[in-house]
Amino acid sequence: MEIRNPAVDFAFTVGNVGGVTVRISYFFPLLIAVCVLRLGVPLGLTVSGILFVSVLIHEFAHIWGARATGGTGDEILLWPLGGLAMVRTANTLKSKLITTLMGPASNLALCLACAPATSRAGAFPQIFNPLELPSVALAQNWGMAVQILAFSLNWTLFLINLLPILPFDGGAVALAFWEQRRPVLEARSRAIMLSLFGGVVVAFVGLWRDSTSLVTLSTFMLFLNLNDFYQTRIRQVVQSDMDQDAGFMGYDFSQGYTSLEKGFSDTDDDLTPPPAPASSNAKDEKRRQREAEERAANEKRLDELLEKVHNHGMNSLSEEERRFLQQASTRYRRS
Repeated sequence: MEIRNPAVDFAFTVGNVGGVTVRISYFFPLLIAVCVLRLGVPLGLTVSGILFVSVLIHEFAHIWGARATGGTGDEILLWPLGGLAMVRTANTLKSKLITTLMGPASNLALCLACAPATSRAGAFPQIFNPLELPSVALAQNWGMAVQILAFSLNWTLFLINLLPILPFDGGAVALAFWEQRRPVLEARSRAIMLSLFGGVVVAFVGLWRDSTSLVTLSTFMLFLNLNDFYQTRIRQVVQSDMDQDAGFMGYDFSQGYTSLEKGFSDTDDDLTPPPAPASSNAKDEKRRQREAEERAANEKRLDELLEKVHNHGMNSLSEEERRFLQQASTRYRRS
């Protein structure tokens, strides 16, 4: 990711599980308050608890998917509108798809786990309506009621996350496919336009069905995507200006970091001075070996920084990392 929103960082840490830091937004009690006000204390607290566990499992599934496919993930944030898994996928379509789809798959798995109790209660097929919460008797059979609610809520989460709308998982899948064929910014622009269209459709459906939840959800989606739309347009304008001046530091990052890699593949790596002519002198041999090791270390670091720029943007670099790239650019231009 790039620079995170301060509202996202307004959270506290509750623990670390398997190398993953779990944080909860200070705004999270708003979700509990809304559930209690709309459903009453017993049912509202139960629904809040089920949502908390379900969303947490959903986000852990994203982490597991990223790690299993060569990526990384080390932080989860829970806030009133759902969860955020801070993951960095491998730069492959397979990694992006598996990481993304593991989230909805976890919700579907929870539905299957609760299906026997839901079936015994005779809740099928009405429970498949995502716009209505099933009627349950918590006082009579709390365990069965919780499983019925868990099925209903996870089914709703599964369907919502399949919408081809950012920031939901369906939108991330659409973005991943576009990124295979288009430059990064163009791919994101297309995904945002699809998301804006989808948000309007959801809003109309919410008004048609008189669903406050859908109208609220569509408002949230439209707000986020309009913000992303303007940010992406600004980046495209900046990128266009960079292209007219041979790109930032002489490279075109609109195609990702591969453009810089291609530049280095056609020339000797000038991050360090070129090796001296062959010599039988032992001192020269040690110097050449040391220079080769330095080149290898610089190449490795350069690859890491270029991938970081490609995946997270220039704002993710520290001052020292920027200086390193600037020095690499200067030497590359001299070659």
